[in-house]
This record gives sequence, structure tokens and C-alpha cells, in this order.
Amino acid sequence: MAKFKVGQIVRHLKSGNLYRIAQGPDEGHRLEYCDQTFYVYKSVAHNGYEWYRRSDEVEDGRFVLVEE
Repeated sequence: MAKFKVGQIVRHLKSGNLYRIAQGPDEGHRLEYCDQTFYVYKSVAHNGYEWYRRSDEVEDGRFVLVEE
């Protein structure tokens, strides 16, 4: 079960930037280079920037929930 859900807003603790979760790891897609599930998240401040990060990195405390 994913820690964050699509549409939620999270804060990256190191940068302080806000992101909206666009895709969660429960959709069954995997990163080719490491064969792990991942999140897709988009910058709230800079529309259009889309990031892909392994699920374990998103859920290890680097990101915290800001808004449901």
C-alpha cells in the first residue's frame, strides 16, 4: 500500500519545495534500471516539471504530506 495517494501535496524536506503526486507505485509500473516501483510527482510552483523517484526514496521520510 502506497504511503501517498494521487492528488496529495507533499513537501520535500531538503529543498522545501511542494509537489503534487501524479502517479503512485500501486499502478504496477517499474523503473527499468532498478526494477522498482516509483512515484511520479509534479512541482506545484513550476508547472510542467515532472519527476520520477523510486518508491522507497519517496517513502523514507524525504517527503511529508502537506495536503490531502
